[in-house]
Amino acid sequence: MQDNVKPKKPIYKRWWLWVVVAVVALIVISIIASTPNADNGDSENQTQPAAATTEVEEEDELETITLGVGDTATINNWEVTLDSFEFVDRILTSGTWGYTAQEGNTYLRATVTATNMDSGPRTFLSSFSSGRDVRTDVIYNDNFTFTITRLITYRECLVDRATNPLAPATGSIVFSVADRAVESDESLALRFFNNREEIVFVLR
Repeated sequence: MQDNVKPKKPIYKRWWLWVVVAVVALIVISIIASTPNADNGDSENQTQPAAATTEVEEEDELETITLGVGDTATINNWEVTLDSFEFVDRILTSGTWGYTAQEGNTYLRATVTATNMDSGPRTFLSSFSSGRDVRTDVIYNDNFTFTITRLITYRECLVDRATNPLAPATGSIVFSVADRAVESDESLALRFFNNREEIVFVLR
C-alpha cells in the first residue's frame, strides 16, 4: 500500500519566511535612518572654525579715530585730550636734576588731559594693563613705534595716575624718539589704544 504523502513546499514559498524577511528589512532601514551622517558631521565641524575665525577677525579690526592737537576723544570711558607736545633733550624733575635723552634720541613730551568717565576710581595708563586697558605709543612713518619712557621721579608724569570719576587729570607722557624720526618730514602720531579701539593724534 502506497502512503499518500503530500510533498513539502519549498522554503521560499512559506508565508512565515517572508514575514521574517519584511521585519528584518524594516529593522535595518530604521537603523540606517537613525545613524548620523558622517559627511554632515564633517561639514558641521568645518563650519565652526570658520565662524570662530570670523569672530577673531572682527575683534582684530580696531575702530580708529584720527585727531589733532587740542582735540578730544573717548576710549574705554576715558576722555583724552592732547593739549600740546614738544621735543626736548632734557627733562628736569627737581631743581637742576633730571633726565637726559640718550645719544641719538630726543624726548617727546606730550601734555595730555585724561578725564575718568567711569562710575568709580580708575588708573590711567596702568603699568599692569591688559585687554581693554588704555595703552599708548608714538608711531613714526606708519611703521616704527616708540613706547613710554618711565621717569620714576618725574611728578608730572601721567602714567599710573589714579583719578576719581569725572575728575580730569593733566600731566606729561614722555617718549624717547630717535633723532632721525624727529628731524624727518615723515608722519608722526601719538596713539592711545586697547584691543578694540584706538585714537590717533597726528603730530606731523
